[in-house]
Amino acid sequence: ENDDCAGATADSARVFITNVASHGGNPNDFKICGQKLPPPVYSEGNFIQVRFESRTGPVNKGFNVTFEAIDGDSLCPTDMILNETSGSFSSPFNPRNYPFNQTCNWKIIGKQGYRVELTIPDYNLQRCDGTACSCDYMEVQNSFSDEVLPGKLCGTPRNTPVKFYSLHESLRVLFVSDDANMDYDGFEATYKLLNYSPPICPKEAIPFSGSGKISSTNYPKSNYTASRNCTWNITAPADKIVKFTFTDFVLSECSANHCSDSCSYVELYDGGSTSSPLLGRFCQGSSWNETQLSSGNQMFVMFHPGQTVDRGFEAKYESTTT
Repeated sequence: ENDDCAGATADSARVFITNVASHGGNPNDFKICGQKLPPPVYSEGNFIQVRFESRTGPVNKGFNVTFEAIDGDSLCPTDMILNETSGSFSSPFNPRNYPFNQTCNWKIIGKQGYRVELTIPDYNLQRCDGTACSCDYMEVQNSFSDEVLPGKLCGTPRNTPVKFYSLHESLRVLFVSDDANMDYDGFEATYKLLNYSPPICPKEAIPFSGSGKISSTNYPKSNYTASRNCTWNITAPADKIVKFTFTDFVLSECSANHCSDSCSYVELYDGGSTSSPLLGRFCQGSSWNETQLSSGNQMFVMFHPGQTVDRGFEAKYESTTT
């Protein structure tokens, strides 16, 4: 039952509230009981009705309520900009159940040279078809994580927090719910700015489908680290192709066996994985300043750090028709 009176005795006093948005479409009154301070209740439209009913049970102090009119966009923004050094946001009505047919967008923008660290302590979203997340989901774009696979998040709560890091100064969070009334309370997220590049090489990051930048670890403040390979899967809209251009390229020198496996290099693939056709391998001394184009809407980028290190690389990407 989607109310706060589960387990209450029949003689308990109750507060009845009608026209509650987070009530899963239930036409009955939303009820509040007990002595625990409940989370906020939101109206379905521009009014709400409250009725108090005392019964034969023990007498207590009662309740006090505050109310305010809010902009619905503050709960599910179409494009909210968050530019503080730290903060938090959540799915609509959290910790109560989120409503259906929602599309919410938050963009976190940091200062130049900073990274955004996004932490999701837990999430509880509808999963309807295995791992595809085609019903309700959240997606952290222009980011990478060592804890979850790239793409959409959905399903039942995790027991450990999930952390994401922005590829550069900003990242975007998208939350979508479908047209089904289900009992899920969504997510809450916190963020903060880091004044350094996290020493973490993404296993596979999926940047925002449109335009953006990627770079080697620690760029431009210090040299990249000789650790595992970094990969990015850049995806454009279905009717577009990916245009990729290096804007800075300083890898360690590799005079013998040019672009061999012992060197630092960047490989570009015409598709979504290393099994796609190779567009080119670029190392120090290569002709790296030519624009590369995919034949479809995906390009896979792999950076292989060699035995010695240097400043690294930066590249920009965009979706285009030519």
